[in-house]
Amino acid sequence: MQRIPTDSFLKFCKSLEGQELHTIARRAKFTVKVVDDGLVFTPCSSNKPLSPHKRHYVERVLEDFSKSDGSYKTTNYNGYTVNTSYQLALIDKYTRSVA
Repeated sequence: MQRIPTDSFLKFCKSLEGQELHTIARRAKFTVKVVDDGLVFTPCSSNKPLSPHKRHYVERVLEDFSKSDGSYKTTNYNGYTVNTSYQLALIDKYTRSVA
């Protein structure tokens, strides 16, 4: 699978700011905000922003997503970020929008 360009992905995420989104597996509702150094996810259940999902994590998930032939299983991304389920939901929306 071809790698998703980080800048294009972040631009797409910017277009989703203010929208209520949901994770793929558990359908947990959240919002996203693009910040200088990455993404900030806010679960709707708590309405408290999580620690920033820094750009290097965004890039790593995008890279691993392409290497995994497009796997949406969070267990394929263990070990470096707890925010993968949110980013995978965004990747799913991104890939559907460019298909």
